[in-house]
Amino acid sequence: MNQDPQIKNLIDGLVAIELALADFYRVCASLFSQDKALWKKMAEEEHHHADWLKDIKARAEAQGCRVYSSRFNSNALATYLLGVKDQTSKLFRAGATRENALSLALSFESSIIEKNFYGALTFSGKDCDFRSDIMRIQKETQDHRNRIAMQKSRL
Repeated sequence: MNQDPQIKNLIDGLVAIELALADFYRVCASLFSQDKALWKKMAEEEHHHADWLKDIKARAEAQGCRVYSSRFNSNALATYLLGVKDQTSKLFRAGATRENALSLALSFESSIIEKNFYGALTFSGKDCDFRSDIMRIQKETQDHRNRIAMQKSRL
């Protein structure tokens, strides 16, 4: 089977981002007990996103699909990933406020990567329609933005 290297580059990059966001939310849960349920739920959902992406990757590879994005590339994902990890580290070290954590989370979930990348992924080949999987991740990302904004409005 001829495997598309973009599947590895793009999907693995997205998996790493979802797991980094889960780490960020776990740190927030440990620092801000009043929002612990929110942070823990979102960390769990980011893990689900990573699992769904791994499943998409496995199915795409097994079916010989090709994947591409005309607007983004693996370098953009790597840069974003470094930003999430850096902010997580700073949050843990710097004694950030609850408001700062919520603002960072909203910024992450509203970023061009989280908001638009999934919609920019295109799969081609026979039986390579993963739109429902992608839409599920997009919907939960929108839910994250809404929950964070709601929590932030209560401050």
